[in-house]
Parts: sequence; C-alpha cells; structure tokens
Amino acid sequence: MPFESGLLVSLPALELPNITLTASLFDHTALFEARLSDPLQAAIATLEAAKAPLLFLARPEMFADGATLEWLTARCGGIVDHLHISDGSTVKLLPGYRNHVFFYGLGRRGDHDALGRLENRLPEIFAQVHSQVNTALSFRWKDKFIQPQTLVMNRAGDADPPGFELRRLFLNRHSPEDSADHTLSFARLEPPASRFRELHYIRLTERGLRDDDCVRDIADLAARLFVDPTKCAIFIAPHAAASPRDRLRVLAAGLVDGGVHLPRATVPNLLTATEDLPADALEAMSGARHLIVDDADDFWRSPASFYQTFESVTVYTRRQRHDPIAFQRMLNHAYGARTLIAWSSDRARPRL
Repeated sequence: MPFESGLLVSLPALELPNITLTASLFDHTALFEARLSDPLQAAIATLEAAKAPLLFLARPEMFADGATLEWLTARCGGIVDHLHISDGSTVKLLPGYRNHVFFYGLGRRGDHDALGRLENRLPEIFAQVHSQVNTALSFRWKDKFIQPQTLVMNRAGDADPPGFELRRLFLNRHSPEDSADHTLSFARLEPPASRFRELHYIRLTERGLRDDDCVRDIADLAARLFVDPTKCAIFIAPHAAASPRDRLRVLAAGLVDGGVHLPRATVPNLLTATEDLPADALEAMSGARHLIVDDADDFWRSPASFYQTFESVTVYTRRQRHDPIAFQRMLNHAYGARTLIAWSSDRARPRL
C-alpha cells in the first residue's frame, strides 16, 4: 500500500477560500462543509481509496525551512510523504519530504495551459517530484527529459455514480450556446431498450476536443452513424465547467470546431449526457461497446470495474508528452489490457 505512514496533502490555492480553516493542519472533517469543486472532491476520494491516513496542510510554502518546518515535522506523526493536488499553475514542495503531485484537472483548458507555462518557466521543479499520481508526463529540461515515476490510483469499489441525464444531441454549427440550450430542451431519455450493433462511448476532455486529429476521427464517425441507425454514439460532456449548460456548450464548440457538421436535426442514435451512464445500462444497449477518450481523461473518477464493460478502449495521445513505458502501464492498469493508443500530432485549435 502506498503512503503507509500517512500522507500530507496540500490543496490548490484557488480552493482554499472555500474551506473554513482554524489551523494550518486539519483533517477531513474540516472539508465536510466546504464548497469544493466536484473534480477536487473526486481527487480526494481517490486518495482516500488507498486507505492511507490523510492529513491536510494549508499553504505549504509557509513551511520552507527553520522553525516552521520543525514545527510541522513534529506534528505530522512520522509522515514522510507530501502530495500537492495541483491545478497545473504550480507544484508545491516541502523540504525533507518525499514530494508527489496529482494533476487533477488536466482535461480542463485552464489547467492544461497553466502546466505548459509552468514547464516553460520552471522545468527544474519536476526533478524534485518523487512521483506523479495518475499521469505519466515527461517534462523537458534543457537537453533531457524529467519523468517522475507514475503511481496509479483508481477509485476502490463501485461508488454510486452521479445521476445522468441522457438526451439527443443537437448541434448548431453557428452557436455553441444554442446547441446547449436546444439539447437541454429535449426530454430526458431512458437508455434505449433496443440493442444496437455497436455502441461508441465518447468521453473527451476539453483538451481532447481541441485536438484536430482526435476530433476529425470523431467527425467521420458521427457522419457515418447519422445515417446508420443500427449503431449508436453517446457523447459525455467534459468536466470543464460546473453547470450542465456550460459543459454541453464546451462539447458543442469542440465538436463543431473540429469538423462535426451535422444537419440541424436529431436522431435516436446520437446522444449526449453530462455524467457517465452505469455499466449495466450500457450493457443493455449493445453487446459491442467501445470507449474513446483522450490522454487527459480522468479515468480515476470511475472504478476500474466500469471499464471492464468495454471490449475496446482507444486513447488519443499526444506524441512526446508521456514516458512511453510508464504511460502504457498506466493505461493497462486504468482501462485494461485491450487499450489501444491512437497517436496524435496535437495540433490544438486556439478557440473553444
């Protein structure tokens, strides 16, 4: 079990104002009334699944050396590992501890771009990171690459999935806002009782929706399925915003900008949802189920058992962004051995 002596966890600075703090060190009870974002709550739940005692630390930069660091060490009960849950803007380190990082939202455009700026400005910081949780990123520093070891952590067991709302997909190529409003105006659907010959479950992040190679393939698939009612596609809106409308707007903008140009009509086999569907619902819809994600997918938000329902998993992956061996191992651990990598040139479009 990782972190057997416990884990000191620091949170993204933007989330700290949502917590009522009375001390620099606090346990999980201080988070009960906090208004934390859904992605951060999911990241903390993933760490808790490791069954290691968690102790939370506010503002680790205050404990850089001297008396403050001695004070912290004396109160940590022998904990030797510190993990920073990062939004990509920084990686906070504690001297004298094994430092780890969990980039919990790299599928969001803001987090992805922030990490790019950090790598350009301070690439040597990654040489001080012992491991990265649920990523296998490689960072360029001068003439070499820095590749902190990868630690894979899935949610344990079958956590109750959030309620999903399944609707027909509507795209207005001239207005992502209108696309979202029309989609939300449609009646909620139960997963179709009739079985499709194939089901393509497409869960792209905001970053993945900016990848030309990835969305071009999705556009070809959507065009084929629009005239083939025997096959189905379900598009899961990315966790790029809090409200369902904003998430559907991001989905529509990414699909349209990437070349998904469908008639302004709906068909019963092109669907969308703002949350994952349960595995049993997907199994009832089709005997041949295929998952499509990009390399920023938050696979750890779902239990490993969820991915066993798919007979194939395709991961659109940026070249020269990951340690190849660690990345393949991580994918096999996360999704299963039937995972395929579709290499992308990562030509990201500026607008979303």
